[in-house]
Amino acid sequence: MSRSYVTWKAFYSVGCKELDHQHRVLLGIINDLYAAVDDEAEPQVILALLDRLAQYTLTHFEREEELMRQIHFADYAAHKMIHDAMKAKTAQLRQNWKATQGAEVLIYLKNWWVNHICGRDKEYAAVLAPMASSV
Repeated sequence: MSRSYVTWKAFYSVGCKELDHQHRVLLGIINDLYAAVDDEAEPQVILALLDRLAQYTLTHFEREEELMRQIHFADYAAHKMIHDAMKAKTAQLRQNWKATQGAEVLIYLKNWWVNHICGRDKEYAAVLAPMASSV
C-alpha cells in the first residue's frame, strides 16, 4: 500500500542502524496512512494504521530512550518529555480521527517526525556514534 508521501533521505540518519531502521518504518506507516486517506479507505483501515503508528511509536521511543540512558545523554529528560507529548498526540489523533481532516493529520505527522529526527534526534547522534556500530 505504501506510496511516497515522505521519503527517507540519507541526511536523516542518526548514525545508528537500528534507530534509522525504526525511523524508516515510522515514515513507511505514514506513507501507508497517506495512501489509505488518498484512496478514501474505509475508516477501520485508517484506524488500524493509526493503531499501528501509535504502537510502533511506543516501541521506537522505548528503544531510543533506552539507548539515550545507556550513553548518559545529558538532555534525556527533555527529550523524553517530547516523546511523551507525541505519544499522547498520536493517541489523540487516533481517538479523534473522525473530527480531523486527513490531510492536516498527515502534514502534522510528516513535519513532526522529519523535524524530530533531523533536529532533536541528531542531538544524541554524536554521543551515540562511538557505540552505534554495535547497535
